[in-house]
Amino acid sequence: MTKPNIERLAYSPLECAALIGVSKNLIYDMINSKQIYSIRVGTSKKRVIIPAKALQEWLEYAACQPTTVK
Repeated sequence: MTKPNIERLAYSPLECAALIGVSKNLIYDMINSKQIYSIRVGTSKKRVIIPAKALQEWLEYAACQPTTVK
């Protein structure tokens, strides 16, 4: 049986880190500093997910920011 081709709606911090090529700790720092939107789910609210749309919006915002070269 094949899985249906369904677009992901959300990712874990580890998956986001792998997708954009940064560390998991950096993703958690971005979540804690409210740079990227996340949702806590589950009965204990320990599981963190990042909506795909939030990741895309952050990437679009970050791409428009000037970079500093030293």
